[in-house]
Amino acid sequence: NDLMAIGVMRALREEGINVPEQVSVIGTNDSPESHHVVPALTTLRVPYARMAAAAADLLIDTILGDRVVAKHAYVECELIVRDSTASSP
Repeated sequence: NDLMAIGVMRALREEGINVPEQVSVIGTNDSPESHHVVPALTTLRVPYARMAAAAADLLIDTILGDRVVAKHAYVECELIVRDSTASSP
C-alpha cells in the first residue's frame, strides 16, 4: 500500500539510493499521504467500492444457487503517475 511504499522510499533515502533516478517506487490506494511526500508517490487507485459490489454479487449468486462454476470478476484500476517513477533507460 502507499504507506509501505513511503516507508520504502524513506529506507532507500537513508541508504543513499535516489528515487526515482535509481529505483522507481509505486504504492496502492492513492492515500492522501501519497501527494505530500517528496517525491510524490506514483500509486494505483483501486476501486474498492466496485470490488465490494462484485464480491457481494458473487456471494448472493452462490447463496441463491444461481452459480455452479467459478466466476472471475475484474475491476479496472487507475495508475496515478507522480514523481516516484521514471522511464526505463
